[in-house]
Amino acid sequence: MIARSQELRSRAAQTLALFATVLFISLLLAIPDQAFRVFGIELVALARILDTVAPNAITSVLLLLSGVLIIFHVHAGLDLLVLPVLVALAGGVASAWLLLTTVAA
Repeated sequence: MIARSQELRSRAAQTLALFATVLFISLLLAIPDQAFRVFGIELVALARILDTVAPNAITSVLLLLSGVLIIFHVHAGLDLLVLPVLVALAGGVASAWLLLTTVAA
């Protein structure tokens, strides 16, 4: 059913991209002794990739903003990083729920 429906395939891809984004942010945070600026650049790159692979404007913009703040050593960028993680998790859960309820129907 999913393979035949473009809408369901798109929803599944978006769900995977949102959960993968949170995973990648976690992996980047776990790199020991990483320069603050490098971490910010990685977040900006991740935001651009997310926007290309699975357009999710809110998560991408928040991630991009957080990365830019971190690049310029504004420590509030780390605090802001919580928002794209929460938005991505909430969006991924909502998207998975819609996918599952659509497939089950």
